[in-house]
Amino acid sequence: MKTKILFAAAESAPFFKTGGLADVIGSLPEFLAESASPETGLDVEVKVILPFYRRLANFEKDCSVALEATLNFAGKDRTFRILSLRKQKVEYLFCDQPELFDRDAIYGPAGKDYPDNILRFGFFSYAVLRSMIGLNFQPDIVHCHDWHTGLLPVYLKEIFATDPFYRKMKSIMTIHNLGYQGLFPKDDWPALSLPDRLFNPEGLEFYGQINLLKAGLLWADRITTVSPTYSEEIKTEEFGQKLEGVLSKRAKDLIGILNGIDYQYWNPETDPLLKKNYGKDRLSGKSENKAELFRQFFLKPSDNPLLGVVSRLVPPKGFDLIMKTLPQILKQGFNLVILGSGLPEYEKFFESAAKKHQGVFGFRPGYNEELAHRIYGGADFFLMPSLFEPCGLGQMIALRYGAIPVVRETGGLADSVFNFDGAIGNGFSFVPAKAANLLDTLQKAGAVYRNKKVWARLVSNAFASDFSWSNSAQKYLALYRSVIKT
Repeated sequence: MKTKILFAAAESAPFFKTGGLADVIGSLPEFLAESASPETGLDVEVKVILPFYRRLANFEKDCSVALEATLNFAGKDRTFRILSLRKQKVEYLFCDQPELFDRDAIYGPAGKDYPDNILRFGFFSYAVLRSMIGLNFQPDIVHCHDWHTGLLPVYLKEIFATDPFYRKMKSIMTIHNLGYQGLFPKDDWPALSLPDRLFNPEGLEFYGQINLLKAGLLWADRITTVSPTYSEEIKTEEFGQKLEGVLSKRAKDLIGILNGIDYQYWNPETDPLLKKNYGKDRLSGKSENKAELFRQFFLKPSDNPLLGVVSRLVPPKGFDLIMKTLPQILKQGFNLVILGSGLPEYEKFFESAAKKHQGVFGFRPGYNEELAHRIYGGADFFLMPSLFEPCGLGQMIALRYGAIPVVRETGGLADSVFNFDGAIGNGFSFVPAKAANLLDTLQKAGAVYRNKKVWARLVSNAFASDFSWSNSAQKYLALYRSVIKT
């Protein structure tokens, strides 16, 4: 008999994407379905349910209507549909409620939030559970992701648990980034269709506000986050974002499972966006990609090591460190290219610096998928001096492409990048977020680059690293087995 798993999330590649959450939801369910079998101890059926942002969708013609229903929520009858689309072994379901989700953006326009997001995602969570009966799908586990689905474990235990259909259903809450918690004014409480007794410091109340992520952390049967180190960090005051008390209280139910990447998509041997394909046994192609990168960023041809950055330009990514040390980085003999967008003051700084250091430093604002692939494919080193990083995917992609990560040792970076000692290790890392530490680490990296025999060993170690989803999927399957047995 198959175990049934339902993923509930706000976004998923390739349908709707604003960040790393979408990459996980677009990949992990497929790998779970591929990895599971009676022989591995758990045979699963996996479905994913998402809101249907109609104006952002170009695939409605490929969907079938699986359900039409009306739901009274927050004092109003709301009609919605569940659309269905199969992608390989996973069925993707979409909650189509035009009043709430037929908008120009997922969360809000120009980086702002829609004021009724609490109603939008509250309705979504409620409708997910209610629609399961009509769909004749009774999941053993509902796997919820980030604050957008934080209410789902609450509804499951406080509203639906008296119905025999839901009584044995379990929930798992995954934190992708604790910095995003879904905070709303207490005046929005009526939008949740929950009893008033749950608004208290032991419930959804959080310093006078409503906290939807806290709801999921308190009511879910298990909590996961996206790397083992981050699961420990968030129980401390430094990283806990004022939820360290809740997470410490639930420590026995909290586990960190490192994210993975899709090794079929991120593959330098077949990547169609590279100038030249290459692999661990034919590295000459990487040199051609590096030369092409120099051309695209108008850098002077050079044998010096090339540092690459693909990132959002925001403080947690450590850009203040890069800005502070940029002249010294270039004096050490590195060339540097950065692709990213974010805070206007950061973009302005790097645009000015690119003019000042023309020929050795290049900057492109925004995001370009082809250029991102070419940076991974052409860079010798990949720089990620993050102040905190729940998991990080850039360092894993870089390793896949033989670009050596230089990172700050935190979160998922600590779990995937291991200091090279001349024989073992796949990158370079430092701990205190100080300019001197970054420069010292780059100096060590540059010395290894100039010793071609040692450098070849390091690049070989990078290619031997395995952060595919297959490893992580097995850990999730073990977690599901544990939750079902409890």
